[in-house]
Amino acid sequence: MRGSSLATLAAGLGLVLLWPGTVALDSPRVQVSLRTSWPAPPLLLEIIETAAHTKPDSFFSIAALLSQLGPLPRSPSEQYTSALNILQLNKHLASDFETKVFELEMAAHALSPLVRAHFGAEADAGVVSVRGCESWVEWGEERVCEMERLKELVREKKWPPYALPCSSIVLAVPPKIFPFDHIHEHDGITPHATILHHADPSVKFFASAHMYLTVIPHIRYVLRWTPPFEEAAQPAYLSGWGVTLDLKKTEYSALDDRLGTTAGSDASASTEETERPDEIVQLIRSYRGPSSSEPVADSDSDSDSDSDSLASASASDDAPPPGNQDLHAPLTEEEQLSLPLQITQLVLSAPDPLAALSAIARSFPAYAPVIARSMPAPEPLSYEPQLTPGFSAVWLNGGTLTANEFTALSLPRILRKETSIIRSLASLGLTDVQAAILLSNASVPGNAGEDSVTEGRVDIREAEDEQGVILWWNNVAKDKRYQRYVPSLQGLLRPTYPGSFHPVARNIYNVVLYLDYANGEAIQFIAGYVNTLIQRSVPIRFATVGTGGGDSKRVARVVNYLVRTYGRSTAMKFLTALGTDPSTALDGPVPLSAIRRVYTAWFATLDTPVAEGKEAKSWEEIIDTPDEVTDGGERWAKRLGVYGEPGGFVNGKWIPYDDTFMMKMQNEAGRCLQHLQGELYYGRIDDLEDVDTYFYRLPGTTKRLSRFVQPTTDRPLKIVDLQQVFPKTGWHSRWIWPTGDSDVPISLWLVADFSSTTGAALAREAIMALETDSRLRLSFVPSSTQHELSENPSAMPLTDLLYRLTLTDRLSTATPDELLNLITQGGHPELHEMMDESQRLLLQEASDSVSGFAEWLSRGASTANLLGLGEGRSGIVVNGRVIPIESQDFTVADIQAIVAFELRKRIQPVISGIEQLYAATGSPFDRRTYADLVAYASSITSTVQAADPSAGLLQTAVPQRSVLYKDVTKGYSYFTIGDESRAIHRFGIILDPISDLAQRWPAILQWLATLNTVYVEVILNPRADGSAAPLKSYYKSVLPFQLVFGEDGEETRPTVRFENLPENSIYTLAMDTPPAWLVRPRESPYDLDNIFLATLPQSARVEGVKAVFELQYLVVEGHARETNSRFETPPRGAQVQIAPLNGSVALDDTMIMANLGYLQLKAQPGVFEFGLRPGRTSEVFELEAVGNDGWNSKPINETGPYLTVTSFEGMTIYPRLKRRPGMEKAEVLEEVSSSVLGFDLGGLLDPLYDFASKFGFSNLKPEPKAVATTKPQADINIFTVASGLLYERFALIMTLSVMRHTNHTVKFWFIENFLSPSFLEIIPYVAHEYGFDYELVTYKWPSWLRAQKEKQRVIWAYKILFLDVLFPLDLKKVIFVDADQIVRTDLKELVDLDLHGAPYGYTPMGDDKEDVEGFRFWKTGYWKEQLRGKPYHISALYVIDLVRFRQLAAGDRLRGQYQGLSADPNSLANLDQDLPNNMQHEIPIYSLDKDWLWCETWCSGDRLERAKTIDLCQNPLTKEPKLARARAIPEWEVYDSEIATLTRRLAKEGKIHWSAAMADSDALGNVGKANAAAVAVNEPTGAQEGAEPEAMRESIIPGIDQSILDAIAATEPHRLREEL
Repeated sequence: MRGSSLATLAAGLGLVLLWPGTVALDSPRVQVSLRTSWPAPPLLLEIIETAAHTKPDSFFSIAALLSQLGPLPRSPSEQYTSALNILQLNKHLASDFETKVFELEMAAHALSPLVRAHFGAEADAGVVSVRGCESWVEWGEERVCEMERLKELVREKKWPPYALPCSSIVLAVPPKIFPFDHIHEHDGITPHATILHHADPSVKFFASAHMYLTVIPHIRYVLRWTPPFEEAAQPAYLSGWGVTLDLKKTEYSALDDRLGTTAGSDASASTEETERPDEIVQLIRSYRGPSSSEPVADSDSDSDSDSDSLASASASDDAPPPGNQDLHAPLTEEEQLSLPLQITQLVLSAPDPLAALSAIARSFPAYAPVIARSMPAPEPLSYEPQLTPGFSAVWLNGGTLTANEFTALSLPRILRKETSIIRSLASLGLTDVQAAILLSNASVPGNAGEDSVTEGRVDIREAEDEQGVILWWNNVAKDKRYQRYVPSLQGLLRPTYPGSFHPVARNIYNVVLYLDYANGEAIQFIAGYVNTLIQRSVPIRFATVGTGGGDSKRVARVVNYLVRTYGRSTAMKFLTALGTDPSTALDGPVPLSAIRRVYTAWFATLDTPVAEGKEAKSWEEIIDTPDEVTDGGERWAKRLGVYGEPGGFVNGKWIPYDDTFMMKMQNEAGRCLQHLQGELYYGRIDDLEDVDTYFYRLPGTTKRLSRFVQPTTDRPLKIVDLQQVFPKTGWHSRWIWPTGDSDVPISLWLVADFSSTTGAALAREAIMALETDSRLRLSFVPSSTQHELSENPSAMPLTDLLYRLTLTDRLSTATPDELLNLITQGGHPELHEMMDESQRLLLQEASDSVSGFAEWLSRGASTANLLGLGEGRSGIVVNGRVIPIESQDFTVADIQAIVAFELRKRIQPVISGIEQLYAATGSPFDRRTYADLVAYASSITSTVQAADPSAGLLQTAVPQRSVLYKDVTKGYSYFTIGDESRAIHRFGIILDPISDLAQRWPAILQWLATLNTVYVEVILNPRADGSAAPLKSYYKSVLPFQLVFGEDGEETRPTVRFENLPENSIYTLAMDTPPAWLVRPRESPYDLDNIFLATLPQSARVEGVKAVFELQYLVVEGHARETNSRFETPPRGAQVQIAPLNGSVALDDTMIMANLGYLQLKAQPGVFEFGLRPGRTSEVFELEAVGNDGWNSKPINETGPYLTVTSFEGMTIYPRLKRRPGMEKAEVLEEVSSSVLGFDLGGLLDPLYDFASKFGFSNLKPEPKAVATTKPQADINIFTVASGLLYERFALIMTLSVMRHTNHTVKFWFIENFLSPSFLEIIPYVAHEYGFDYELVTYKWPSWLRAQKEKQRVIWAYKILFLDVLFPLDLKKVIFVDADQIVRTDLKELVDLDLHGAPYGYTPMGDDKEDVEGFRFWKTGYWKEQLRGKPYHISALYVIDLVRFRQLAAGDRLRGQYQGLSADPNSLANLDQDLPNNMQHEIPIYSLDKDWLWCETWCSGDRLERAKTIDLCQNPLTKEPKLARARAIPEWEVYDSEIATLTRRLAKEGKIHWSAAMADSDALGNVGKANAAAVAVNEPTGAQEGAEPEAMRESIIPGIDQSILDAIAATEPHRLREEL
């Protein structure tokens, strides 16, 4: 469906096309490039590493092949072309797919960080390049760079001696090996020495030495790249990124006047706005057809009819003359409603839909009014929408990809992995295409993962002989306390306060606790937690069943007696009395005598009458008289498989009782709620549903809890690719088959020491399971080598028997009954009777073959090790799932449960897929081949879908494979790319055509379209209307499909160029880079926040606006945990750092958040030492593992403390910390309240938090400990955020005003993320001039935290969300001062101010200027109720006690609240203010005196003279520009002139190159408002207009009706639950 009419448009990658009267063809261009901050490595090294990245096993042969190019004097172009030819000729790039992936990665310089890591390791090790010996072999202490010497050392076997025998004297230090080093060893040969080659392929020695060392058998050859003698200083210019030019709101002018406000020539007068045909407009005309009488919209009603315009072209086609619609006018609501469908229909009408989509999305602000006013009204939908309008997603072979994965940087890695999986499946007898289809359907539709809501539940309802054993304490559907709740399940769909339960009078949450009534902890739990929730009418139904024998059973009889005789409320009163007695304050058993004492005292006060038909009994009668309820409870627990293990069932889901039970119960209730809401929404259940038993009737619900079915912390899910196990160990499985000839899809390997009692018992259970299930075959794998072949065939051990049956092939023909009989008898004289004469001869040979028996055992033990079970251990393997078995309580019922679960969960999709593949021709496989295919294929597909162990921590979805998106293509508008019949990479794309993803994804799709292995279905899913979030930006990306060289043979720099942009709009330039990149502008004299092309002087118009950005660092993210804590909780407050190898000074450090144990470090490519920061952290913890290789990385004693940064994708580590002896309960920071750790149930449980602390979270309250100071800090520390030249100008003036009023030392902290090159150039000189210190700090937005898109909101977020991690850990107090403030006092007063335990102090908003009373949103509605009498504070000035802030986990709590509220884009209108004000009941704010901040908007003029600081607040009435406002402050002019004088002097001295330096600060121009409102909404004026940092509008809490919110806030002081 791809055409060529828009080929030029597609090649332009976002070229802004023109139409009449909109732009000038010669308007200044905007061009951007991006480079690394480190030198580019030699091209040849990148070629070698990139080629080897495709085929890692071929690295040494690739290096040998390409080594011939190193010494030759060739240009980069010639070297690259020659290398490509060599690789293709030698089949290292054997397909078009491999070649194009290689070319793309080379164009992106994807492997250059890896090469730089090699160089970094060399530099840190002190390796110095020597001319004439650039490439050399490290042979002990000798540097070998001559072949004769190398051969001599090998001939004479002079292996490097690392230590004298029987001596501690070290002669040579063994070379240190890093994960990225290339290692070559010969299989089966123990190396004599490790030989490290410091390799430089540009010299001849490399090729000879490399090929020679690879063939020496007795060495471990290690290759590491070393920098050339004369390393190039030029950086690498990168691709794979994009640029956004956002149209800026101009209601308040933010332009710096120093560059002038008019262009060198009047663009509107002297520049002729010529016109040319536009292909999208031509597409509109084509769509409308020749019969249409409506003209295509023209932006200029006065355009010249003689101009070369589209209107003229239209006239030549007999079309009417142009209309007079104004393209500058904002879109009306009606136009916005129609726009998404209009664009969808226009794209689908194009000969090349992808090119049209790309062009429209990337220039949306320009095309939107043309399409809205030229396209006919959209046709109504011809289908019922199956997708949420505006939803976008990507699938590859049924597996979902995130937006961060669907990038040019990540796709090559993902495609290679996918290809490997497909080839692995194809090796089972399928074609590549069949393998891709099978992989795409590898999940059961509707299964949401291993721990989905529909899996792992138990039907806990009582059997006939167990009636009454479940003691229900309340009934939400019937009890009077819930009568005000709505009875309809539809109430679950109503909005409610975050974290609270829906008031629905149905038993939706049923919790059955299996606890010991004689245990102090259990009594406290029932009496405190359960009883309190019931009393507070929380709609959870609770029940208990008593566990234990002896005294526990006696107390259970007491409880049951009280319920039957006096009622459940009386029984709960007794438990409450028991819970308040000191004897139950400690965990563990409570003496029966103590319980009797409490009972006697309590019973004496009881005035409740005995129930009718019942009689009162004495204590002795109660505890000594057996009762059916107590005995039935024991039977109930044994039947369900939980006997003796305290815990609880939450809607049938078993949760063991431990310190986190409450939190897990809350999480499970939330999962059940989400499931029921979905079922209600889609009409699958209604009010007639018996919700009490709903979860017990799900298909995945079982009758008994098998601890082996559902993964647990002690037994996590483990799935292996069987192709990576049995072929490697040489194990040949022999099978016991079920009777009959039906297909057998389930293969079970039993791994055990079969001569042990446990092994024999497991064998019996497995064979009995085989007798009952014809879908199962069974094989035995011995796990122990500690056996000798028995010489007595009449009394042989089971291991010997299995060996003999295997060798004679009798195992495959014996029936399960025969084998069970052999195992059961113990002696085996009847073995001979089962065999014919030839088999008896084989048996005799087996008895004589001791070596064969030993080899059989050895292979079995190797298989057990490779499966992860270990030698001598037991376990089963079911189609790739490995389940360890540590005890003899593994029964036939467990095997049946596992088989049923695996068949439904992982095996059935493979069976269905195979049936689909051969539906027309019938299966070509015999019984054994079919069983092998299903077993191996399901192991492969299950491995692909196995959840990463970190998924639970990060709350990420389990990877599932499904092509359900194909079902929606039958109705939705879509187009395709590629040939489905031969594609192995099948993409499904659902895309909103007016989203930011529509700007980014087409370039990727255009590259995918070049691959002959790819097929893409693009489903256009427009949002309901265009007003929700219309694109307000131009976008362009740089994605060359291969390296581009100039005529001189040098690589051409990838550059983004915007041409012919409308000049009278103001743009904010933003970089769209991979998540791991920390990028900042390096070269540009222009204000990239306010690009106003119309103001460029004539001399600069030809070159336009140029900017060079620099990749400074790559981000290392991490999620840390404590391994010796029971539940691997995050080590909150622990501090970690990275340092160079053998270096003592940390390069970067950070604090671990409570939020997901998150940490963030930044580094350039290289290898570093990761460790704990000296001080309190090192006193409490020690590092167990760095976590380079994932969740279960090897410990540090095996890997070393190394952290390697080798990819542009950055990396994620999972450090493990363990507490030092004696520090089990110590805290690095002060303990926080339990609500921070997940116990907050939306304010319902406030009275319970003290009780919750009993469960391990607040046992100790140590004194706060400050972080040790590593270097003297300034007396006053100030941080600020400035973006754009105007605000940077304000910031310099602010610094000067601070210094004018203090004699104390001052240090300014600037957030580097937003600073311009101009500011970075001048700030060192300003600091020197005025005597202050400064430091640049930066922090990358965490990947797990919901991001903001608008730059202004990002800036606001940095003011509040990262205060605990943004600054050095030894900084104690910092003051935020807005860049546009004037300080009139010594801020040391604010530093010394007592905040009375609050983590920060803010100034309340001004309340004494009557003119703006209507804009004081905090006095009405939600904010009035939320504040409850507290003031609403302004965020222009505040002081933070960082020590207290960290102790209270304020940062974690603010981020958690932000994560929840930001789900609604309309919430947190003024993020930096709303968030702390919203949470001040939880995180207190100390209110500063009102004189600390004055602004003209909110404050009375009477207070101006007393003001300690003056802020340039925006005025919603006058909308006065910032500069005009500044002029009203007398001292501002003085400070501004002084800074201007300094900058002019610095420029004159050649110290800076700031083009604004020579401008006169008096040159205030009349900057008109730019016309950038083409896609703006016609908004009514009022309090919500023109929000700025000090906003004038009321915030909205997401997803909640305001009336409901007001009602709740007025009745109960609920607290907002933190999401994380």
